[in-house]
Amino acid sequence: MSRVSIFLSPELAYPTSVDFSPDECYPEYPFQEIATHKNPTYAGIRELLHMSEADCERYSSPHWNPLGKWISKGDRVFVLPNFVTDRQPRESLGEFLGKCTHASVLRAVIDYALIATQDIGMISFGNAPMQSCDYRRVLEETGARALADFYKRSLNRSIEPCDLRGLISRWSRLRTLRSRRTTEEETVAVDLGKDSLLEQLNYGCARAPRFRVRDYDPAMTESFHGKGRHVYVLNKRILESKVVISVPKLKTHEKVALTCALKGTVGTIARKECLAHWSRGGPKEGGDEHASSNWRRRLTDTLGDRADCRGETFLANSIRFLCKALTKVCSYGPASYRDGAWYGNDTAWRMNLDIARIIRYARVDGSMSSEPQRNHLAFIDGIIAGEGEGPLQPRPRNVGALLFSDDVAAIDYASALLMGFDAMRIPLVRNAFGQMSYQVSDASLEGSDLVVNNRNVPAAELRCLLPRPFQVPKGWIGHLGTETVTVESPRRADIMPRGNAHFSKE
Repeated sequence: MSRVSIFLSPELAYPTSVDFSPDECYPEYPFQEIATHKNPTYAGIRELLHMSEADCERYSSPHWNPLGKWISKGDRVFVLPNFVTDRQPRESLGEFLGKCTHASVLRAVIDYALIATQDIGMISFGNAPMQSCDYRRVLEETGARALADFYKRSLNRSIEPCDLRGLISRWSRLRTLRSRRTTEEETVAVDLGKDSLLEQLNYGCARAPRFRVRDYDPAMTESFHGKGRHVYVLNKRILESKVVISVPKLKTHEKVALTCALKGTVGTIARKECLAHWSRGGPKEGGDEHASSNWRRRLTDTLGDRADCRGETFLANSIRFLCKALTKVCSYGPASYRDGAWYGNDTAWRMNLDIARIIRYARVDGSMSSEPQRNHLAFIDGIIAGEGEGPLQPRPRNVGALLFSDDVAAIDYASALLMGFDAMRIPLVRNAFGQMSYQVSDASLEGSDLVVNNRNVPAAELRCLLPRPFQVPKGWIGHLGTETVTVESPRRADIMPRGNAHFSKE
């Protein structure tokens, strides 16, 4: 049975200390630094691991090693946060924190990984954000730079954040492309072939799917995907690891409904050209870019393709500017979403589950094994969550939640419920439990053990723990079952934190 531990408290908040140390010297704590201010995040992660019942016999002793159930001494561990992009002009701090993982969560996770592997040199962290992300800035703004400096000071060993991208670009505020450069990061190409879930999309029809991802040459994207060939290019550091620990945000996503552990797997991809986000056109054209086509949408799609295949030339940027203006004209009225940002997107969830299976089963050389090659754990940062038009423009919401599981499908199922959604209406979640080659999950929906603050709760109750459901992206309005949440919420006293952790605000 798969267990999902959920710590929910209105008092959870990111700490103010610069190195994110705990405010209490726990018996198993591997450092001497203690914060003078409260750190409810560290205590919350510790309580999550306690609720997981891992190494429960040694809890509250110096030998407690909860992640030792999944991480052996000397194992290489990669911690995968969600650093989607740096803080944008006029974006508030709350809006930024609603979309990027906070380093205080990473600090506690890495500390417990260190206890298990016993060598900080075996731990790495980082991700592949958007091609336009200023990685230096996002490290500063999330606290990840300060986190890396702490480990260097305390252990005299560097744990440098890794930018997993193979392509980095610079854009102007007018969304014109200034430059692109490739990096020297080592990559591994994994071909799922006929085992890809994308293989099920209309390859027997006259027109094969024309897969797209915005701001990349469509010819390149299509070169990665064809009948019997579906290639994903990962950063080699991921496949060299024995354990991957995802630490995404709790937030909505316009293409797959929610961004949690499964959607966060795109952060392992070095070459984002290989990511099929949607198939061009409407359903009548064999695509899922939008619900229906008209001449304006077809023109916008064509202009977008023309710009993306011409790089940073003056002509390409002129086309982008025109495409942006036309998109605004097309953005009024019903079903105005584009780029696959709606409930009918039948591509993105398949791509995400492909990557989740690769992380679990791919060997270092890119071949697929019949047996899992690494453990994939997940902690979710929902202290400040994101709702509405995620993943790039979510509305911040103070939820005060942390989640943990050793099953990425189970934790996304629990996250969907906590957000007030009907999880079975989300293809990404529903299909993660389906039968397929290279299973995403060993769990079943009926077998998921949902524990909130040390109390088992049924799925219907989990949907009602928050005062209201999350606001959904506009392309999903009316399709996530939020209007059906009518079960009476339990008394607040029933879900308040228990134990000896501190959860008062500064």
